[in-house]
Amino acid sequence: MSAFPKHTSENHFLNILRPFRRLLPNNLPGETGEPPSTYQFIMCTYYYLHYHHLAPCAREIEYAVQYAFCVNSTYTPAHHHHTRPLGNDEGQQGVQQPCEALTYAPECNPTEGIDYNDPCATGGCLVSQQCSSGGCRLEDLGGSWVCCQCARGGNTYRWCVHPMRKIPDALCYHAVCQNCRSDT
Repeated sequence: MSAFPKHTSENHFLNILRPFRRLLPNNLPGETGEPPSTYQFIMCTYYYLHYHHLAPCAREIEYAVQYAFCVNSTYTPAHHHHTRPLGNDEGQQGVQQPCEALTYAPECNPTEGIDYNDPCATGGCLVSQQCSSGGCRLEDLGGSWVCCQCARGGNTYRWCVHPMRKIPDALCYHAVCQNCRSDT
């Protein structure tokens, strides 16, 4: 089992850990031919990310702490649907917690913390997936909308799933946009 979250690449973490070389036993993966998936880190690191919303969405920037977990990280048992498996055969769920040697990763952000007046100055800029996928607009329309392309309402997903009038075997698939209106 890899020590990396599914949404982050191993190379990303290797680049973060290069300055900590003195703390790592032997060489980093790729330098000795050892596969990265079998390498285990000896300390957890963290850094900050922030998520921008796309115009015309007026929502505030969202901030998040990103962790790179080591083998000394622990799991706290949990019973929520959004937790990931502990990696055992019992089907237990848990939340991964960083180890006691948690260290800030300055390679990702030059200064520890966030400058709330100019968060982009320290890097870590990302686009909110909720906003880019239409989730913010769907929320603005109250969860139900009328498609501006086929003029049909009752849509509750981020895209229109009504059949096309001229091609009944095809669906509209228009993603909710600023021209679509509320169906309430």
